[in-house]
Amino acid sequence: MPLQSRFLSQLDFLSESLLRVFSKRSGKQGKMLKDMTDRMMDDVDARRESLIKGLCLYLNENPDILVHEYMDMTDVSTLSAIEKTTAGVYVAKETPGKDFPDVGIIIEGVVILQDLDNVALATAMLFGLFTAST
Repeated sequence: MPLQSRFLSQLDFLSESLLRVFSKRSGKQGKMLKDMTDRMMDDVDARRESLIKGLCLYLNENPDILVHEYMDMTDVSTLSAIEKTTAGVYVAKETPGKDFPDVGIIIEGVVILQDLDNVALATAMLFGLFTAST
């Protein structure tokens, strides 16, 4: 089964339902979900990323544990943070020689994939790695 395309198509298919579920939350979590969904743009990749982060929030998880954002991948503090990461997706905002963010996957403190197109694709691939190993 093509996991990547299935994951992304189901995320798109369920997006309106997820947004309705998110809108029913109240309190601090509801406000964070509203802020996240308010930032959704017409860009499909940004929408998918927001939905994935929204799911983390909805499940009482910190989305920053799944998606780590860094400014400079050569910075000592960034390298130290990567070494401490068990598993996750990274987004490097300022990558030398690139006009767009670098997206990749970290497992056990090692960048195993890089130069992926977006966070949703990286998340699908990360889930695929865990699914394949079980």
